[in-house]
Amino acid sequence: MASQFSTQVRAVWQAVHNPGAGLTFPEAVSRLLSIGVTRYHVDYVAKTVTAYSDGADPKVDVAPAPDLQFVDKAYEWNLAQVEESIRGAVNVSYAEFSRGVIQGGVVNYWAYLIGKRVVYCGALGDLHVQWFPGVQPPPKKD
Repeated sequence: MASQFSTQVRAVWQAVHNPGAGLTFPEAVSRLLSIGVTRYHVDYVAKTVTAYSDGADPKVDVAPAPDLQFVDKAYEWNLAQVEESIRGAVNVSYAEFSRGVIQGGVVNYWAYLIGKRVVYCGALGDLHVQWFPGVQPPPKKD
């Protein structure tokens, strides 16, 4: 039997992947934060989405995502393609966004909701950090 946390998280994923009226990234982040999710991991190879909550009673939900785009080969890392797909995400479905970042070499990504950034990862360790809209990265420390 699924926990309330899992049921709520999976309802958000279902809404995100709805081909007719999927949630936007800001809407998904808002809903996930409201149920206690602090970060999540999308794995295009395993076709899973894992959500985490922190605090006194931390929770984890690993959801199979059969409708998730699948990495059938490792594409060469193409940062320009990844960045273009991220910029265009507001105008396309989640499936189309996923196809774009996968073609740019992304095999998985971590969304850090409290940290307000997403880290996109390639098969050979390449990565790109994308800050949430309107967020400036903190200055680098020496």
